[in-house]
Amino acid sequence: MKNESIKHRGLRLRNGRWWIDCQVGGKRLRQSCGTASFTTAKAILEARRTSLAQQVHLGLPDRSKITIANLLKRYLTWAKTSKRFQSYRRDLYLVAHLKEEFGGNFLDQVSIKSIEIYQAHRKNSGASERTINMELGLLKHALNKAVAWDLYSGPNVVREVKKFKEQSRDRVLTDSELTHLLKACKESRSRWLLPLVQTALLTGLRLGELQALEWRCIDHHNRRLNVEGGKTGRRVVPLPERAWHILDALPHDTDRVFPFKTVRTAWVEALKRAAIEDFRFHDLRRQYASWLVGQKIDVVSIQRLLGHRNINTSFIYLVSSWNRLLAAADKLNEFDVEPPKSAPAVAASAGTEWHNSGTVES
Repeated sequence: MKNESIKHRGLRLRNGRWWIDCQVGGKRLRQSCGTASFTTAKAILEARRTSLAQQVHLGLPDRSKITIANLLKRYLTWAKTSKRFQSYRRDLYLVAHLKEEFGGNFLDQVSIKSIEIYQAHRKNSGASERTINMELGLLKHALNKAVAWDLYSGPNVVREVKKFKEQSRDRVLTDSELTHLLKACKESRSRWLLPLVQTALLTGLRLGELQALEWRCIDHHNRRLNVEGGKTGRRVVPLPERAWHILDALPHDTDRVFPFKTVRTAWVEALKRAAIEDFRFHDLRRQYASWLVGQKIDVVSIQRLLGHRNINTSFIYLVSSWNRLLAAADKLNEFDVEPPKSAPAVAASAGTEWHNSGTVES
């Protein structure tokens, strides 16, 4: 470490971490910056000096006394009116664990170390790496909003924490698994589960898009669905004739095609009855994409059907079933890879000479 700690008054290094130690308007300020980065510590110092000066000389409230719990409450209020309902509902779930860990901390008390401890704790408790990344992504966005709302002027330390590298999924059902799943859905106590799963398989719609689907969005004459409020905004999805008959058989007594609150319990029970493991509802969308691949549909068309803005996202969904992969590998059977039944003597001799000579060809 350079001698910057000596040159910059108000900061000092202790046990590898920077600490603030200064006075503003006669008030002593001593606290840890929670970071080994001098640049970050300097930004924190300036933010605290500004906040303290405003408190002392202008009589403004100390913005550093806003807790993470306060911020997350404001964030959810904003999300309720600014985000899609599905995103807001997801945020409610993500916020719960953040409040439990950081709720009592002031905004400038969240450190890189505390976030890394949180990552380890959540992972050890069984949370997936994707979920943990989403939780910290929400916290980072909330701190950004705090700056925009003039509640906080310090650095966003969440940016400096390395995310988990998520493993991409390639789970699709075998023909046997699909048969058992549809049978289990048919036996479900929920009247909506089977048509919901069937529609997802035939259209590739996300669960949130299916839940928001209204009858007015279905154009049977042109065989298309006008999807509104989806993750990527409005889009048009072709409607297979078979999917139309499945939807048309449903009651038309409400605006929504699938007027249920949740089918989570029914879905989990169906998976258990079908003895299917490691399969999520969103994987039905991957199943849809894999069928398109099997029909040799080009990737640009698949991108449009899935509603992806970026074609690279579509490639994540382009997985092949094991049967197709095995069939592709079996095409190699036509190539002869068997050695001759009796190798010529001259070849054996040449091989011995090559070995003895020590010559190596690249």
